Amino acid sequence: IETKDRLRIRITDANFQRWEVPQEVLPRPAHSPHRPLPEYHPDEQSENRLPFLGKKHFLTDPNSDLVFTLYNTTPFGFTVSRRSSGDVLFDALPKHRDFSDTIVVFKDQYLQLSSSLPADRSSLYGLGEHTKKTFKLAHNQTLTLWNHDNFSFKTNINTYGSQPFYIDVRSPDSSNGRVKAGTTHGVLLLNSNGMDIVYTGDRITYKVIGGILDLYFFIGPTPEMVIEQYTEFVGRPAPMPYWSFGFQQCRWGYKNVSALENVVARYRKAQIPLEVMFTDIDYMDGYKDFTLDPINFPLDKMRKFVDSLHRNGQKYVVILDPGEL
Repeated sequence: IETKDRLRIRITDANFQRWEVPQEVLPRPAHSPHRPLPEYHPDEQSENRLPFLGKKHFLTDPNSDLVFTLYNTTPFGFTVSRRSSGDVLFDALPKHRDFSDTIVVFKDQYLQLSSSLPADRSSLYGLGEHTKKTFKLAHNQTLTLWNHDNFSFKTNINTYGSQPFYIDVRSPDSSNGRVKAGTTHGVLLLNSNGMDIVYTGDRITYKVIGGILDLYFFIGPTPEMVIEQYTEFVGRPAPMPYWSFGFQQCRWGYKNVSALENVVARYRKAQIPLEVMFTDIDYMDGYKDFTLDPINFPLDKMRKFVDSLHRNGQKYVVILDPGEL
């Protein structure tokens, strides 16, 4: 438990170094303090229901509502829950003797971890970047996290970024009445490798092609507090410049400088305020970064065009695609 609001579960290789998100990209404790897990024997009802689980150990903190419980199974299972309500937030605990439902896989180029979810009470948001019809994630889909420069007018496509983070907004638990409507927590898998996340509604399964399993849980309990806790860890959003809230024009396909000048002139003629003019990578010489097409976007004409924008208090942005092939 790193803070009263954040729990980290790090599963790695004890003998060989694995790829992790570099410290200079996201500073964090290199090694969280280790604590012995006190043994706890389940009650008779639990033993009768899942007798193959055996003993379990738990970790918590008096100042935190988070409880981590490790079960003595092969492969191991664990849960993360709320102390105040008993609601299980992440359930990587096998429910069958053959452990077919929650197999933990940790190989050189393939990792897998799965958690069951209360499908009737759990609503997930996040795991971007994808084009979707709704912000709430629909059941029975695979979300691919693999950065991809793609037009986003089609739905269910992975696009430019990978954010392996979701918030889970819960409905009340009718069985005990201890979970309030809208109670929310967040889960981050800190792993920069490509992955598929299979979400069926009653289960979420991570399938990753490398690295380690480095999980962070944010306790909330409101959506706003989860985002506050999450951005405290990964970094706050950068403040936006005032001009960026104005109208901006961007598209692929401008053939030359004259086309850009014509667009800006037509905005002015129509009396539509234009704060920013963009140019996509068609301005480049052979799509090489930091170059200009000497025929269609020569330097002297580009300077003249940009100077005219600046005289009118407008901005100019050129798109760079350093990863483009």
